[in-house]
Amino acid sequence: MQTKDTLTLRASSFGSKCELSDAYLKKVANSGLMDAVMSFASFKANKDLKKSDGAKRSRLTGAVAL
Repeated sequence: MQTKDTLTLRASSFGSKCELSDAYLKKVANSGLMDAVMSFASFKANKDLKKSDGAKRSRLTGAVAL
């Protein structure tokens, strides 16, 4: 699968604009979608922090104890 990292076409070349009305934005804000997105972002951030908590988890094999 390929993705495009950088957009090279100027916005003025699209021919149309996406303009959302204030009423629509209020409906989206009141729908609970924002809370779900923020909750998921918080969950992901906490999960990533747990991965890098500083604890070493490597196993030494073949080491001889003296």
